[in-house]
Amino acid sequence: MVRPDGILFIFLDGIGIGVDDGSCNPFHHARYGFFPQFLDGAGTRFRFPAAADPIARAGRYGSADACLGVSGTPQSATGQATLFTGINCAELLGHHLTAFPNEKLARIIRDHNMLLRASRSGRSAAFLNGYTPRFHEMGWPHSVSTITAMSLGRPLFMIEDMLAGKALYHDITQEMLQKRYGDRIPLLAPEEAGRHLARAASEWEFALFEHFWTDHVGHRGDLEAAVGHVELVERFLSGLLGATPLEERLLVLASDHGNLEDMCARGHTSNPVPVAAWGPGADTVVQRTRDLADLAPVLLDLLSGS
Repeated sequence: MVRPDGILFIFLDGIGIGVDDGSCNPFHHARYGFFPQFLDGAGTRFRFPAAADPIARAGRYGSADACLGVSGTPQSATGQATLFTGINCAELLGHHLTAFPNEKLARIIRDHNMLLRASRSGRSAAFLNGYTPRFHEMGWPHSVSTITAMSLGRPLFMIEDMLAGKALYHDITQEMLQKRYGDRIPLLAPEEAGRHLARAASEWEFALFEHFWTDHVGHRGDLEAAVGHVELVERFLSGLLGATPLEERLLVLASDHGNLEDMCARGHTSNPVPVAAWGPGADTVVQRTRDLADLAPVLLDLLSGS
């Protein structure tokens, strides 16, 4: 098995593989090609834009089942917990759980998440999202990713870490940060944000970054806004991949459930989710990831070379 020198996993919330319909699917209008959509039910053919980014075309693309053998529509808490741990959490609970993990899921995440397991095996691992003081002040419930980050036993990355280039805010451009904290927070073009994250990830053997606004935008039902947001994310990925030494490092993109691909539905879907990979081990990721529970074991195997 090909062993990459490092892995960066980009988790994009709420992206499924939809039908090739420009009236409902914002990915139909995508210009860069990082989210090619399946043209047939078997998921064996992709449609790339005519002027797709060459790095996008160099990726390996597949799909993963998000339903996990459990009736009902896939949801965030169980989908993300499954993706991050390799344990079918929907099956374990007997249902899909939305939003934040309950205590049973939280225990599983704290003990079995991929970053902690990589750290226990001697690999350096980090969650690269930055937080603000308000997160601690408000006492919000902890998401799957926050529980994962806290399980490492280190302080969360904060504003000063983002300014130092060690982390990136979840909105990618840091516009939300600048509105709250003023001009000392630089506004980043999406491409520069991608390069910023590539530099931060280079310090770690296994790194994770989460962008959950894809799901948030999907719930709005505004196709024009969704098309604009897809372009923002693709520009970010273009900068990220362009600054990542793909001969050495593996970059993986996946999601937890569908939503953004069907703006006519105004809610989550049961569609399969995309799995994309670039760099050493990319073929292995796509070939071995058939549902959400497969991804964490595949990434940990690649990291160890087993």
